[in-house]
Amino acid sequence: MVKLTRGSFVVMKTTIIALAVCAVCIASTSAQIIPPKRIGFVAGGTANFNKPSIAVWRTSDSLSGALQPFHNLDANIRFSNSGSGIGGAFGLAGGIPLSHTIHLAGSVGYSSMPTSITTEQRIPTATATHNLSLFTSVLQIAPQVEFYNLFSGLSLHPFAGIDVGIPLMTTESRYSTINQQNTNSDQTISNDAPVADASTRVALLLGLGYTFTVDSNVYIQPHITYSHPLTNVSSNAAFSPTSIAQVRLGVSVFLGLSDAAGL
Repeated sequence: MVKLTRGSFVVMKTTIIALAVCAVCIASTSAQIIPPKRIGFVAGGTANFNKPSIAVWRTSDSLSGALQPFHNLDANIRFSNSGSGIGGAFGLAGGIPLSHTIHLAGSVGYSSMPTSITTEQRIPTATATHNLSLFTSVLQIAPQVEFYNLFSGLSLHPFAGIDVGIPLMTTESRYSTINQQNTNSDQTISNDAPVADASTRVALLLGLGYTFTVDSNVYIQPHITYSHPLTNVSSNAAFSPTSIAQVRLGVSVFLGLSDAAGL
């Protein structure tokens, strides 16, 4: 299981502040809009934040020659600095009112989570800069509970749920630059190589959305979410523990399947 790291806490805190700013910026004096039973699609951009612990490749006694993986994983120099990257997501979404306040909702779709990270290794005569790009794409299944009718005169709805990502592709690309006596040499270690033992991603999902109508039967919901990982990208010792938190800014477009409910 993944613990709440300082980096993840900063991302969560920043997202909560962003949610609060959104609530202030889109304040309205109009009647709150509560959508009916609905189906539609969702799309958006993702900001992905990697908290890695990934084995670095090098030779056992020097930085000369072809780089090789460490044999003793417990003694590795590892990628441990946080990284980030921008991705995207899209899919189908829907919701069913259980009451005037509580709706069951969710989405099923594609999400990409690319991140890039760098670490440096030094010995007395040379310095190696190791670069790694980690790409993860998943089939994302996100059931959630939405809460309406909480803010008088505001069509805001907070929501919470579980974010499950079934891995479709998990790859790594690595290259290293070795500086020795003011001379640089580059080595490509891997290029879109599959990551072994890719794991299903499970995360806690928190978000805030806003509802407005285009006509009497079409609803648009811009939203921002934070997804905090509970599992690692891979169970392989060379990639564990490594997790990816995600902030998404997106919009859902729904077709109402019954009459609208408003206050």
